[in-house]
Amino acid sequence: MLFEESGIIAAYGKERTYTVIGAAVIKNGLHKRPVLVLFIIQVILILACVLQIAVVNGNLLDILFCFMMDPKLDFDQDLANKSTACDVRNNVWATLLGWPGNLSLVIGDSVVVWRAWTLWEHHTGVQWMLVIFGICNGVANIVANLYSSISDITDPTIRMVLQNFYLILSLVLNILATMLIAYKIWLVLWNLKLKHRNINGPFKSNKTFVKDPRVTHANWKYSSWADLTRLDFVQ
Repeated sequence: MLFEESGIIAAYGKERTYTVIGAAVIKNGLHKRPVLVLFIIQVILILACVLQIAVVNGNLLDILFCFMMDPKLDFDQDLANKSTACDVRNNVWATLLGWPGNLSLVIGDSVVVWRAWTLWEHHTGVQWMLVIFGICNGVANIVANLYSSISDITDPTIRMVLQNFYLILSLVLNILATMLIAYKIWLVLWNLKLKHRNINGPFKSNKTFVKDPRVTHANWKYSSWADLTRLDFVQ
């Protein structure tokens, strides 16, 4: 499978997945602000996937046209030279090809940040930390893409450093947001477990107490004796 084909399949899968999720959100309503934010993110992601499919297909069609129908190319030359000549002509498509994919990465990071931000709703410090990291992540992505787009005047070393810096920052952001989500879920489950233990603890003891026949017989004798004593006292 070619890289372009795998990209098309991945974009199609993401488009269909988020289309179904978006339809479910529309059906259930957008009454809460976090749900509305997630819906907007999904719409942007669908548009980015559609743009990626259009750019990939446009690039392939342009290369095909260059090979088959361009009279300026000598068809007696070998395939490598033809491919190089077509790649020189397709610099615009090559520039556009990186933007939709990187935009999808930023949106995916935004979804993770949104989840953590929603769970820590009443903790302003945590929310601001996530927002700042998310903004830095988006700015790093845009700078790396802009620097890669002007390939004629860019240094390959600087371009590689910027791309790696963005990937490292994205990784740190995902790890931080995922750890915050996991820690919040652990806190909720721990509190529920404590409440469940405090509520059901006496009932569990009573069940064990009742199941023992000797304890039940002794309890019956004590109750009978207490009833008789109470009757004698009344008389």
